Amino acid sequence: MHPTQVSAIIHVAVLDDHEVVLCGVAQELAGASDIKMIGAARNTPGFLSLLRAQVCDVALVDFSLSGNDMDGLNLVRFLRARFPDTKIVVFSAHDSAATIDLSMRAGASGFFPKTQPLSALVPAIRLVHRGQPYFPASGQGLPDGARKRPRETPSESAGLGDSPGVVDALGLSAREREVVRCCLEGLSLADTARKFSRSIKTVTNQRRAAFRKLGVRTVGELFKIHNQLEK
Repeated sequence: MHPTQVSAIIHVAVLDDHEVVLCGVAQELAGASDIKMIGAARNTPGFLSLLRAQVCDVALVDFSLSGNDMDGLNLVRFLRARFPDTKIVVFSAHDSAATIDLSMRAGASGFFPKTQPLSALVPAIRLVHRGQPYFPASGQGLPDGARKRPRETPSESAGLGDSPGVVDALGLSAREREVVRCCLEGLSLADTARKFSRSIKTVTNQRRAAFRKLGVRTVGELFKIHNQLEK
């Protein structure tokens, strides 16, 4: 097929660890005559087997898989490197600007929050398949700067160590960035509070807000995402 040609049928594969989500997505896609769901998987190994066996135009992948499965950012990066012709749409309950920004920087072509009606999924897939990015409908999800930020390329991924990593994520306030940076430097909440002459309660609330925007729950998860961006 010529690179500029667009297939009449959009082949879609879905990865999510919840059966009810897979069923809902399958039912929604079944109503679109120009979309064929080639399969679904509840874990990364099964999903990769599916992609190796069949041509996939758009991969709809959950950002937060359960257990010891591959995490969202590493999965997006891997899929983009291994299946460069497949567009990736991240499917997640974490729809903060920071999480969307991290996903798009990792190489996703779109971000579909699970809080949106499933009726918006088919138009989103069609848009991404045409080569256009998709963002959440509410306020389009991202500040204008995010739309202009270039995605990483496989050759650029190794150079992320020169950037502030997760601290640079869009959506964080200046004080939230300070608190996140202190977390990454190993400072405790008390140390951070003393450093900026704030109360421990204030610093705790700022860290909680930053973690919510980044889609993480613990300092360990924060380090995990930060390290992924520096690889």
